[in-house]
Amino acid sequence: TLAQLEALLLEKLANAEGDILDDTELILSLEEAKKTSDDVKEKVVFAQEMEAKINETSEFYRPTGSRGSLLFFLLCDLCKMHTFYKYS
Repeated sequence: TLAQLEALLLEKLANAEGDILDDTELILSLEEAKKTSDDVKEKVVFAQEMEAKINETSEFYRPTGSRGSLLFFLLCDLCKMHTFYKYS
């Protein structure tokens, strides 16, 4: 994960001796961390777009849900007017 890569990089940077540009393992780790970070950024953008689409779609059905709940509670309260309207 990104947190593990960050911890690994910090450890390697802290333990690096001499010129860090000569440490190929550190450079490869940095490249891997950059790729992982880019992947995460792309997935975040995709998730935000999908969230917007889902919210837009759910707002489309909100009036139907409102009407359905109103109808349900009206039917539940009919028995208060007359016992004839009781149902199971």
